[in-house]
Amino acid sequence: MKLGIIVYSNDRETVWNALRIAVFAQEKGDKVNIFFIAKGVEGEVISDEKYPIAAQLKDFKNWGGNIFACQNCLKDRKMEGTELMPASTLGDLYKIMEESDRLITL
Repeated sequence: MKLGIIVYSNDRETVWNALRIAVFAQEKGDKVNIFFIAKGVEGEVISDEKYPIAAQLKDFKNWGGNIFACQNCLKDRKMEGTELMPASTLGDLYKIMEESDRLITL
């Protein structure tokens, strides 16, 4: 299955759970893409001890997952894309939506 996950929340627990399902799906053999948009682009910087989001992002990438972060949303927050969460466009989001068998938004 091709799974697309759109994360628009900066709630630590929500982002953490999105990544948990993404890694789980990859372990089952699914292809997973995650697009962070709106407040979701803060995902990497909200990582803490209880919800080590940055470590989960690395695990997701190590399993072959693709991560995208809305370029305009990053700019609005005076942030830049990172190695883990590179700046991307709505064209990338559209491609994820178009190619996914299932789409989850959080």
